[in-house]
Amino acid sequence: MRKQAHTGRAAAAQPGRRRKWCAAGRDGCSATAAPLGASAGTRRSPRQRARYRFVRIVDAEHPGVRRQHPEVTLRSNLAKLTLDPARQPEETPAPNLAELTLEPVHCRPELLDACADLINEQWPRSRASRLHSLGQSSDAFPLCLMLLSPCPTPEAAPIVVGHARLSRVLDRPQSLLVETVVVARALRGRGFGRRLMEGLEAFAHARGFRRLHLTTHDQLHFYAHLGYQLGEPVQGLVFTSRRLPTTLLNAFPRVPFPRPPVKAPSLTAQAALRAPKEPSLPPPPPLPEPLTALPRPPAGPPPQSLLETQYHDLRGCPVFWMEKDI
Repeated sequence: MRKQAHTGRAAAAQPGRRRKWCAAGRDGCSATAAPLGASAGTRRSPRQRARYRFVRIVDAEHPGVRRQHPEVTLRSNLAKLTLDPARQPEETPAPNLAELTLEPVHCRPELLDACADLINEQWPRSRASRLHSLGQSSDAFPLCLMLLSPCPTPEAAPIVVGHARLSRVLDRPQSLLVETVVVARALRGRGFGRRLMEGLEAFAHARGFRRLHLTTHDQLHFYAHLGYQLGEPVQGLVFTSRRLPTTLLNAFPRVPFPRPPVKAPSLTAQAALRAPKEPSLPPPPPLPEPLTALPRPPAGPPPQSLLETQYHDLRGCPVFWMEKDI
């Protein structure tokens, strides 16, 4: 009787089956378990019963129906986490191309730090050195231009989308050299680079320049799509200044150039000059030309193509020089 009462209704309903230990649940359910390696008739201690493996959850009222595990909900007092896509924070919308403006850096000194961070993201460099080079921007060239997007709120500063630098070219008064062209990494491939280059061309053409030069390592097809062609190397001017007039230079006193003392020729040297010279040997005849002469290479530099170039930088990377008439 003690065993019959202990095994419960599940064992009493089927006396011919193997007996199983059970434990009552809080919600009216019973969990049936089977002993590990021993028969059901063997009496076990409470410690050994705790080692039994639970097989399934059975409802006491409906033994043939299996219950589903209840859902587990995680709650936090500090923040509520959700995986609903409709409740995810919206991404910052991309700036409108029609609202972008091109302004010189020296006209917006409050954006120097943001512009330096944008350039250092592509070409890491000392922040102090980057700010110093941006501070050299002026209307007399070199000139640093920023592509700006207006901020949604009027109180906030505009967003720096891109940057480019224009410098004068040596012995070419109607040309400019384009350098340090960069667009924010998160906005690439959306037309902002094209908008930046079109703004540079309009800016240079309005000031009387008719040609732009630039160099590139891996953006050859991008510039070719904008109309740039392979060209010759040019020398950019770090700073420009007008030549001083000749009248101002003549006003400064000239320092006399010291002349070395002239020594009188000795008698032995004079006698050596008066002595008759021996006849010199005739020059050797020229070497005969080879039968299969190779064609001579052209005098100028070899032409560059869209696949290879003869120009390289200090690190040995190929450099493509390109130009465009504006």
